[in-house]
Amino acid sequence: MLVHQFLKWMETAPSSRRADATSALARAWLYSSLDIEERNAAEAALTLVLDDPSPIVRRSLAEALCRHPEAPRHIILALIQDQTDIASIVLAASPVLMDAELVDLAATGGLAIQCAIAVRPVVSCAVGAALAEIGCEDACDMLLKNDGAEWTRSGLWRVAERFCDSSEIRDTLLGKKDLPLDLRQALIARLSASLGDFAVLRAWMPPERAEIVAREACDRATIAMASEADGEAVEDLINHLRSTGQLTTVLLLRALCSGHVVFFETAVTLLSGLPQERVQSLITSKRHNGFRAIYDRAGLPTSAFAAFKAALDLFIDLVERDPSVEITRLSATMLETVLNAHHDSGTIDNFDQVTVMLRRLATEAAREDARAYVRDTGIAA
Repeated sequence: MLVHQFLKWMETAPSSRRADATSALARAWLYSSLDIEERNAAEAALTLVLDDPSPIVRRSLAEALCRHPEAPRHIILALIQDQTDIASIVLAASPVLMDAELVDLAATGGLAIQCAIAVRPVVSCAVGAALAEIGCEDACDMLLKNDGAEWTRSGLWRVAERFCDSSEIRDTLLGKKDLPLDLRQALIARLSASLGDFAVLRAWMPPERAEIVAREACDRATIAMASEADGEAVEDLINHLRSTGQLTTVLLLRALCSGHVVFFETAVTLLSGLPQERVQSLITSKRHNGFRAIYDRAGLPTSAFAAFKAALDLFIDLVERDPSVEITRLSATMLETVLNAHHDSGTIDNFDQVTVMLRRLATEAAREDARAYVRDTGIAA
């Protein structure tokens, strides 16, 4: 009887009053101790509210039911087909909706619908993958910032591929602590290239110089990231560097002269196809012939062999003298020794690119040493 009176009253009441009454009836259905007959009548009344001409009333219904797991399913499904601002309220919160329904709406709905799905308290891998594939930039950015979103490796890569030129997406991805190392490197490489392009556009430096600066910045970041990663992540990173043409001689020399022997060992292992234990044994034994064999098998340039061997031997000597020694950046002393060994190898000429590469690394190391000296001694103060 009360529901019948409610429906009669709804026919003439102003929209604001109807909205308040709808919210009250929905809360009564969800939380009050109604008997079966009253509950069925209230549900029927709420269903009829779906036909109310005022969006204010239908919005009130959506807000009242959107977070409850026992909200009438048929009402929830009807509300997600309502106008966008009402549908978004339900899509952003309702636990009643299935993944299949959310994926379908992500594909067929507009940008606002995708954004509403992206901010749900929990977003499954399946829904996240759909948004990664077809979602707009704003929806993908919201999804990346959503702590309740579950991600697959392929989903993260897909977002990065689609929006690689978006600084917002790139910054959000780089801010994720669990981002795969190879993807992080790809984003940093893209950022370095963008900064180089910007420097050329502003006429701050010629294209050739900008390319070198961008590549060196990327190499520094790559080695720094690898030094903090575990073995599997380093393997993924090196495979990514190989596939993108970034696993260069200068990068490997930088790693070795920065004390990151594990990176070098892993790269040689993957390049040579030999077991890692075998590679590690030959690298650390200081046997010239053994190292030369795996070096050649890895396809590294003959002209740089003396430089790699000198860097490796010097590092092993340092560790033997002091097992606790840590080299965390390019060492000017090590590079000077490597340069001398390369010059004594008899493989250089006036156009020797290995010498150019080593001299550039030595210059960078000297500047780093100077900065460290000033910082440690407090001269700048």
